[in-house]
Amino acid sequence: MRPITIIISILLPALTAAAPTTSLEPRQSLPPNERIRITSVTGAGTGCPSGTWSSQISQDGTSVTLGFDQFEAFLNPASDRDLSCTLILAASYPTGCVASTVVATSHGFAEFPGGNTGTVEASYGTSPGRLTTGGGLTRAVLSGGVWAGGQPWLRTDNVGSAVNAGSGGRTVLFFVNTRAYFAAPAGSSVFGSLRMDDLSVSFTNQRRVTGQC
Repeated sequence: MRPITIIISILLPALTAAAPTTSLEPRQSLPPNERIRITSVTGAGTGCPSGTWSSQISQDGTSVTLGFDQFEAFLNPASDRDLSCTLILAASYPTGCVASTVVATSHGFAEFPGGNTGTVEASYGTSPGRLTTGGGLTRAVLSGGVWAGGQPWLRTDNVGSAVNAGSGGRTVLFFVNTRAYFAAPAGSSVFGSLRMDDLSVSFTNQRRVTGQC
């Protein structure tokens, strides 16, 4: 799948990358006691070494917020220019063919002089099951002089999924792969940083469907 590229050059940028919603009729919204519930989160990567991030699952189990202490790429030195993190959410699914829209929202801060380019990427996956919308690589490109004074950034992805949890329900793994990196700078002494502060993932629009699993 070709990456989706978006050029960002305004204050407080926000982007949403998702394919058009596919009809999943007939459907039945899940009652509160049968909803998808996140049970645990694991992570690894240069942007989220052990002990440098935390997670908090909501009381109803449908969302999780992660905070990062060291997910920050720098223009220099080259060894700090490209960081990534793979997160695995284990979720308990109720019985049947269950579809949902996973909403992933990340926030951060960028500061670098004009003439340089920073990029934030994300991709998603589920096992078992399949993605019905979105999920391919999404790419937000930060460029332009507006970042010279330092600005926050915001991006949101919407990913549809469908999972056959069988007659007894099952545990499903949802994968979030994130990356923040710079293109090579014009000079070795140029300062710039691209930071990811937090990421929230929510299972929304949960419903039982037919013919999608």
